[in-house]
Parts: sequence; structure tokens; C-alpha cells
Amino acid sequence: MYPHLPDDISIEWLVSEARKGNQQAADRLFDTFYRRIRHFFLKDLHVSIETAEELVQDTFEKAWRKLPTLHDCVRFEAWLYAIARNVALDHIRKLKRRKVPTPLDPEFDLADGAPQVESVVLAEMHIREMWDAMPARQRECLYWYYMENLTMEEVAVRLQLGADTVKAYISKARVKLREGMYSSEKEQVDVKSKRCRA
Repeated sequence: MYPHLPDDISIEWLVSEARKGNQQAADRLFDTFYRRIRHFFLKDLHVSIETAEELVQDTFEKAWRKLPTLHDCVRFEAWLYAIARNVALDHIRKLKRRKVPTPLDPEFDLADGAPQVESVVLAEMHIREMWDAMPARQRECLYWYYMENLTMEEVAVRLQLGADTVKAYISKARVKLREGMYSSEKEQVDVKSKRCRA
């Protein structure tokens, strides 16, 4: 049995202990990040509190299973948010599979519905591919700057980087995303033109 944990323990120590099987450390990590991850789901997915709590549970279950694969304890928070984003994407995919439009739906257009859904799915897959291909540091800087609305200085402190380095990472990531989006748009135009000629 582990003794009661004091309040002023670092996240890195808690992660290290949780990996060794310290349940109190794992519980403390859950308590520390529970509200933040729930807020992430409520804000980004606009789901009910009940659904958000289910997604939080799913996120932590995946995190505990994958915890031995996390070699850098300092990156736990960013790593946990990456898992939460994957859980969010899985949830969105499940909703899309369940929602089958019918001709009784006044907004459902049999002729135009399929291409629109196809475009959305292709765009989502392309964005995910670009995100996964991005170097970890660029991805982290981009996430904290845009998703969590931190300033570049705050991102620098959180990731223990220089402010100029953070600025450079974000700038490079923006360029790569723009280039990726432009190529995606060109591909979509090519696909549409091919369909018109067919």
C-alpha cells in the first residue's frame, strides 16, 4: 500500500509512479486532468455532459493501456490530449455511420448528398494525415496556440522552448498546412472535372 500522496507532486513523478502500478498516482492524474479533458470534448464536439464524461472515461482507459509506451513523462499532457483527439474523431465517425438520411428529410437531396459526404470525409482524412505527418514539436505548438488559445510565450513556457523557436514551429506548420490544403483543393477540382468528363 502506498502512503498518502502530498499535494505538491510533479506530473512527471505521478506519471512515472503510475507506470509502476501506483494506483494513487494514477488516480491523482485522473483528478488533475479530468475536468480539462471533459471541457475539451464539451467545447470541441458540443456534446452533452453525459457523452463528454463517457469520452473522458474512454480516453483514460486508452491512456492507461498505452502508458508503458510513453517514454517521456514530461510530454504526458500533450500525449493525453492526442489520445482525446483520436477518441473525438472516433466518436464523430460513429455518429456519421449511425446517421442515415432519408427522403423524408426536407434537407436531404439524393442527387447531391453523396458527393458532399464524400468531400467531408476526404477532407477530414487529409487533415488527419497532415496532422500525423507533422513533427511532434510543431504539432504541440500548433495545438496549444490554436486549440487552447495560449500565447506564444505561454506555449514556450509549457513546452520548455524559446519563444522564437515556438514562433518558427508555428510558422512552418502553417506553411505545411496551407500547402497541404492547396494540393487537396487541386485534387478535388481534378476529381470533379474528371467526373464531369465521364
